Amino acid sequence: EKGKLSLDLKYKLSENAIVGENVILLDQLTLGDRVESPDATNLPVRLAIALMRDTQGKIDIDLPVRGNLDDPEFSWGHLVFQALINLVTKAVTSPFALLGSLVGGDGEELSFVEFEYGSESFLPQQAQKLDKLAQALQERPALQLQIEGAADSEYDRLSLAEEMLMAELRFRRFEEMQVSGEQATVKPEEMTLTEEEFTRLLTEKYVETYGHDPFTTIEEKGTEEGAISTERSEEVPGPPEVDPAVRMAMAKQRLIKEMIIDEIALQRLAQGRATQIKGYLIEQGEISADRLFALEPKIGEQDVSDGEAIRVNLTLSGT
Repeated sequence: EKGKLSLDLKYKLSENAIVGENVILLDQLTLGDRVESPDATNLPVRLAIALMRDTQGKIDIDLPVRGNLDDPEFSWGHLVFQALINLVTKAVTSPFALLGSLVGGDGEELSFVEFEYGSESFLPQQAQKLDKLAQALQERPALQLQIEGAADSEYDRLSLAEEMLMAELRFRRFEEMQVSGEQATVKPEEMTLTEEEFTRLLTEKYVETYGHDPFTTIEEKGTEEGAISTERSEEVPGPPEVDPAVRMAMAKQRLIKEMIIDEIALQRLAQGRATQIKGYLIEQGEISADRLFALEPKIGEQDVSDGEAIRVNLTLSGT
């Protein structure tokens, strides 16, 4: 639809070998409507242009070509076109690698943001990555970023369930303080339980849920097994001693598995992660909101980097 093309061409011919240097400058290149043609490429050309066009609206391409005149299929136009297609293909298949070349570092690292399980806040070291991504987006103003919020159906659910359990224990302690007239200096969600308070409150919750004390469950089971063995005239040692901290950890894990975390909670978590990324890029990276899009969140088993974090994936498109 619009644009100016400038060429700086240098060709050398040695016997039947041709070596060409094509320096191409495209200024304000604007595509028109798509034309249906069997010869048209299926590559996302708009994305390629957005990746290569700088803040001045210019695309600077260094396009070397090599060929042999003895080749019966030799065509100078085909050589140039194929080189251009290869350049476009490389750009659109590894768009973040191209962005990385603008700001330094591993470009593929810019294609995702990592979060701790159960948390809407991205890990601290991810801020530096988002700063680089924002810098690259500033240098490529025609690019748009899509953010696909994600939540893991297993690990995020367990983390949310643990936080729900701890919130209940903190609130129990807060209520105790109110009943006894003790002044609470912080809100329930900000309270820190001592080890003694945690053990007592978790035990109360366990007894309410299962009807027995987690500290006596193992002994009872051991006694029953001992009775059966006695009938068989076998001597069986008593149950092994279990560290109280281990018992409480086991009790806590059992209660966590019973906590109900529905799909809506996972959806909120995934959406919250996308919102965090978008907000950071707007406020800290100074990227216009109309260039950032939160996609439908993905809930289920997710890719993880090292088993400790979940990734929210990013994709690029061109205007």
